[in-house]
Amino acid sequence: MKHIFSNPRHFALIAIVCVTVGLAAGYVFRPSAAPVAVTSRTVTYVSEETGTNLIVAFAADSARLTGVAFAETVLARVKTADGEVYASENGSISLTVSGPTIELREGREVRFVGRDQAFVVSRTEPPSVVVEPYVTSARWVWRETLMSTGEVVAPSTPGAFSVQLRDGAVELLTDCNTFTGSYALEGALLTVGPLAQTKKFCGSSNEEVFASVFSEPLTVFFDPSGALVLLLPEDRGSVFFSAR
Repeated sequence: MKHIFSNPRHFALIAIVCVTVGLAAGYVFRPSAAPVAVTSRTVTYVSEETGTNLIVAFAADSARLTGVAFAETVLARVKTADGEVYASENGSISLTVSGPTIELREGREVRFVGRDQAFVVSRTEPPSVVVEPYVTSARWVWRETLMSTGEVVAPSTPGAFSVQLRDGAVELLTDCNTFTGSYALEGALLTVGPLAQTKKFCGSSNEEVFASVFSEPLTVFFDPSGALVLLLPEDRGSVFFSAR
């Protein structure tokens, strides 16, 4: 053995053989791969005060920020009793998620407060001469209701729930019963009177949830795509409809 290692040629040959075998086995100079965070959802948050956006890509245990001078900043999820919280390694940057609302802090300074853009509706009240023709021009099919708590309510039968407003009369169609009554539209404020309904038994329908939307005053908006949006009182949520 001593004779073999004392010969430089033999030593070099043995070294080459060892490296070749190691590479073939996949054990030489193979760095361990860093875990890749799989994005579960990406949300665009809008500051209703400044109009700026912050995009957050959420993974199981992290959140990646884009915008507001924090481009590609990755925060780790923190175990806390205060809800969904993410923070930088040194704790200088923190992100708190509460339903559709987030707050981003750097140290003690609040850098961004925003809401999921799906919950942001223009607050400019259109004049009645614009609202009235559009509201009554179509039958509006319920798509979903987005509550300010983050809850999403969808129709039990997609496409089966709709509302028609015309000449002071309102008709609600569901996947079971029909509701009828009257309405008043003053500016962008919609008020629906007591509703009569047919009496079919509906075991799995969420028609009562749909009908209850019209039991209190609603504010009418149209989003940029032309969809009808009914804003619930006290900013509790938004109900979205598409024209049929």
